[in-house]
Amino acid sequence: MPFSRRLLLQSAALTQLPLIGRAARAADTIRVGQTVALSGSFGEMGTMYTAGLKAAFAHHNQRMPQRKVELISLDDKLDGALATQNAKTLIEQENAVSIIGVTGTGVARAIMPYCEDKKIPLFALTGDDALRKVKQQYTFFSCASYGDEVKNMVRHGATIAHKSVFVVHTDVPAGSTWVESAKASAADNKLEFKGSIAAAPDGSNADAVAQAYLASKANFVVLVYAGAGVKILLEKLHQAHVYPGSIYLLSQGATPGLVETTRHDSSGLIVSQVVPNPFSAINPLLPEYEAALKAASAPKNYLTYQGFLLGQMFVDALSRIRGNATPAAITDALQDAPFAYKNYKLDYTGGKRLGTAFTDISMLSKDGRFIS
Repeated sequence: MPFSRRLLLQSAALTQLPLIGRAARAADTIRVGQTVALSGSFGEMGTMYTAGLKAAFAHHNQRMPQRKVELISLDDKLDGALATQNAKTLIEQENAVSIIGVTGTGVARAIMPYCEDKKIPLFALTGDDALRKVKQQYTFFSCASYGDEVKNMVRHGATIAHKSVFVVHTDVPAGSTWVESAKASAADNKLEFKGSIAAAPDGSNADAVAQAYLASKANFVVLVYAGAGVKILLEKLHQAHVYPGSIYLLSQGATPGLVETTRHDSSGLIVSQVVPNPFSAINPLLPEYEAALKAASAPKNYLTYQGFLLGQMFVDALSRIRGNATPAAITDALQDAPFAYKNYKLDYTGGKRLGTAFTDISMLSKDGRFIS
């Protein structure tokens, strides 16, 4: 009898081992990697995206402590080679199951092949149009393209009775693509296209850019422009007495730092946005977003909200996974059904990789808020 009882106890203990193992795995922290510019001229933008992601994950961890998400962010200084090394570190050493919140065309282009080869889901916050044409299975674009934004800005200008448009774009190879998008939208909306000019990222040719726009005599100007040069150019346009309401700025150009330093002179500036207004009382995610920001001591702005939305989508994808959150399981979960947040939706079903084309138009007020 003692022998039989011992066998029974041993058998019972052994049958519990798989359950214990599964419970331990379910309770394991899910590690998510991010390579992003946290320093340099685009550091503010990357820092804000990261703050929003961290706030979303921390908010999730409070509610779901049995399945925590940890974000590991590495600074790539917007350098493709460094970003590739970061991605390898995150996947091969930190065991990240996904790379999220990647910004910058060059960075995304550099790490896409690696993530595709490793079958790691990559969430890109770059609006580059050319990258979207590259066939990929594991790269998920999570914002509208720059072309989408340009077309919407030009279209909006036409709706308020402007008759002609001029385009300023960052001096990069993709600039010609944005100009073509503007030309097409101008033609569709019966606007005269008055020309374009490339602007140095550091603003070193801001005088020439401002003069080119003034000489064109266009009714409004579309700035497909981001980075340190934006502030310098806006100052030049202000000095030339250009009405802020005739200046349209790309979403990534309107960083919180820029808004704070130019809001008095640039009140009325029109800014394209790629997520709904985080200041709107009718935003369905506003209570959760504000609670997450408060807990994380993060600022409220469009960039942190964009990061928060991406983080929210990621944890919503995790909720669809019954077993371990492997890269393959995450990839499948993303494609099960759209992620809908009232007027904002990310849809990767049916093989889609361009999750959204959402764009909005907002106006900067003197107190630094945006009205849309």
